[in-house]
Amino acid sequence: MNAIVERARLSRMAVLKARSTLENNIAMDPRPATFPAQTIPSDLRIPKAALAADLDYLVPRPSLEDDDDAFQPQIRRKGTTVWLDILTGQFEFLGPVADRDWSVPFKIPQRFLIEERTPETPTEWEFRYIYYAAGTNDVASAISTFAVDLTKPGEVKTPPSDRTPAAASWPADLGPTDPINDEYLEGKTGIIVKPAIPANFEPTDVYKFYFGPAPDPGRDIPVFDGVLSANQDAEIPKSVFVNAGEGLNRLIYTSTDVVGNIGRRSNFSQREVQHAMDPDPATVKPPVVTLANGVDGDNLIDLKDTQVDSQGVEFKVTVPTPNAGSDTIVGFWGGQQVGAEQRVGSEAELTFYAPYDIVKQIYGDTDGIVMTNVSYTMFRGTRDLAKSDVDIDVDISFIGPDPITIGLDPPTLTTTAGNNDEIREGDYGDDAITAHILLFSAPPTEEGWLIDLFYDDVKIGESIALTIGQEGTRINRVIPWKTIADQNSGTKVLRYTLSSPNTHNPTDSRPKVIPVDPFPIEMAAPEILGLAGPARRIGCSTLNFPTATVPNDGTERRNLRVRVIPNTYTVDGETITLKFQGMTIEDVPVPIPGTDAEATFPIVGTFPAEGVVIEIGDYMEDFKPTHLANGRVTYSISRGGAGNNPTPDSLPAIRALDLDDSEGRFCEDFFSPTP
Repeated sequence: MNAIVERARLSRMAVLKARSTLENNIAMDPRPATFPAQTIPSDLRIPKAALAADLDYLVPRPSLEDDDDAFQPQIRRKGTTVWLDILTGQFEFLGPVADRDWSVPFKIPQRFLIEERTPETPTEWEFRYIYYAAGTNDVASAISTFAVDLTKPGEVKTPPSDRTPAAASWPADLGPTDPINDEYLEGKTGIIVKPAIPANFEPTDVYKFYFGPAPDPGRDIPVFDGVLSANQDAEIPKSVFVNAGEGLNRLIYTSTDVVGNIGRRSNFSQREVQHAMDPDPATVKPPVVTLANGVDGDNLIDLKDTQVDSQGVEFKVTVPTPNAGSDTIVGFWGGQQVGAEQRVGSEAELTFYAPYDIVKQIYGDTDGIVMTNVSYTMFRGTRDLAKSDVDIDVDISFIGPDPITIGLDPPTLTTTAGNNDEIREGDYGDDAITAHILLFSAPPTEEGWLIDLFYDDVKIGESIALTIGQEGTRINRVIPWKTIADQNSGTKVLRYTLSSPNTHNPTDSRPKVIPVDPFPIEMAAPEILGLAGPARRIGCSTLNFPTATVPNDGTERRNLRVRVIPNTYTVDGETITLKFQGMTIEDVPVPIPGTDAEATFPIVGTFPAEGVVIEIGDYMEDFKPTHLANGRVTYSISRGGAGNNPTPDSLPAIRALDLDDSEGRFCEDFFSPTP
């Protein structure tokens, strides 16, 4: 072997080895040809349209190519042994490797695409190609198969027969003289019909049914278009018969198999369609928008009317008569359908609701009154039977955020004692209880907008006038204690409204519920006993120092005696806590340090009608430092046992202390000893 031939052989083996490693199929025969038109899933048949010309096939690219490659395509009917060459010249020469495009199909001449008369099933053809590598060494490809089916549904190949299919059959309860009317259709979704099933029927066959006085497949739209059910029948929708013309109507059908063979048009069967009479125009009344043109309506739909019912603005339609139960009515607001189409059935009146978003859309971006048309249309199938309308006024304008979809946040409340959104017993008499309104961040505020604050539906002060640039800011307003007291305790509502003089729809904020504790009774001030002289002050005799005119009680006590009279809280088991505090004499008095004193009195049994006397304080610690100042005495009473839930302090008893004489001597310096 010369060197050139040896190098060529080694080079060819290297390429062959490389491609074998890449594709792992070097030990296999050439792969089978494929047919681009063979598109029916799990079916060898070629669609009929593709058999009207030469049939395309693709040959897979081989692992090794040569400019002299060629192949010999062959075909045979499955079950036979003789292969037939399909090319007159026998070979398909592929030409230079560089010029090949394996995505370009080759052709099987149409003369080979035939269906044999036997058997009745489609004719299957086997196809192969013999590949001549470098035009020299030949090997047969794997076999590919396709089928030819040119037989129509209902057609028989041997002996030849192609008869008109029998008419479809109707349900047993719909005989030839039984009408299709509203009574028959009541409660049904359609009518089930059954075609004549041919011997070559396949579940994939598509049936088309036509219904009408003179149905024509070439002109009419089918009333059913699809495969049959597992019971080999079809349901014609109820709407077909509702919309059909009055009188006799015919039913025909055709069938088409999956490859496109169309069967013959069937014989017809007919049934009479009967419809109820159309409504009397005198019974066609305008719709009634309950809150506008209804009883007690004001012919205006405002913003609050849109929220009376969560479904929207209500309007009612009196059903025109006569009618059929299957007739339907559609309601419209401003020309836009609201809700679902409603079946008349046996109803004399139907109710529709226009949701807020539709009312708002029709109203538009405006303010003031907009005339809006409310209407309905009555249908029998797709045919208009009756319609009527009414115009009403709508004003759902507002200022600020959309009150329905966004709304205004509730106000809040604080007390001087630091309680939030509640008024406790300890807040009794607080004249600085304050409501806070955090304004919305958008839209921008405008001049001419007003806010009114309400506590338990009582307006607090004058309207608050807004101006530009206040969005996102806080407004504070004090609620007078008198207003709170007048509304008593319980659950109260704090709210505000946003409005303007030109707005028909003030916007209410969301409410803030304010719990208010029961108000305590106003307990009477204690009585300081033994006040001295015509000035009625706390003097030396008050503290049990004997004077020229007032002897003491014979004891060494040097304190106050205070009387507490009975009230609601002076009951068995409770404790009275008496308190003294020295106070400066100023416009705003302040406690004098170290002058506070406290005494307790446990209540046992029935509290005396004349009250009880309690002693409190110490001369040197509490009273002498309060000389020429005021003494303030109050008391509180436990509720639920000693130390528990004391009442607020009683009204105070306030008296001046004067503890020296005309010579500047204090009580201990000039008192007259007891004789």
